[in-house]
Amino acid sequence: LDEGCTPAQVDNNNPARFALASLPVHVRNIAPTVGQVTVEAVDHEGEPAGETTSIREGETVVVSGSFKPGSVLDQYAATINWGDGTTSPAVIDSASRTFRAFHRYLDDGISGTADDPAPIVITVSEVGDPSLFGQGTAPLTVSNVNPSIISLVPVTAVNGQVTLIATVADPGNDHFSFRWLLSAPPIDVTTTTGTFVLPPGVP
Repeated sequence: LDEGCTPAQVDNNNPARFALASLPVHVRNIAPTVGQVTVEAVDHEGEPAGETTSIREGETVVVSGSFKPGSVLDQYAATINWGDGTTSPAVIDSASRTFRAFHRYLDDGISGTADDPAPIVITVSEVGDPSLFGQGTAPLTVSNVNPSIISLVPVTAVNGQVTLIATVADPGNDHFSFRWLLSAPPIDVTTTTGTFVLPPGVP
């Protein structure tokens, strides 16, 4: 059932004639193995909504799976590397030998592309001996989402100068640039904030 050192002895069934020998038997501990890993999207009510290999930034997934223990007497812990630079523990059900964890992807990545891979790696290890572990993987791609302009408000100061203030919504942790285009007088300016002060006399 578990590792250890157990003595073994041999004799026959005749109490008058027997040979006795003992030999130490070392039972080696083995690592757990991880079975199939399932990734599911999570709906707005926080419930699993079906298996997936791709989501959009700002969305949440739930990862679940099973593992085979190296010993029925050992205790195990599970850690998930989410492929976005973060890790977190998973909840283990020792009776069913399963694990489960939720994770929200705050951004698609830093590559500047439309989507980025976020391969998920699950590690199940023996408590007290982390060198005994098994791993499972699952593919996932996280896509970028275009920002939305919520409002564009002109604010007039006491001196009559006008400032344009733009409010943007985005599910990710992206940084934005703002391009301001005016036809009369012709203005084409890019800023790193959602605030632009019009030149004096405009409009």
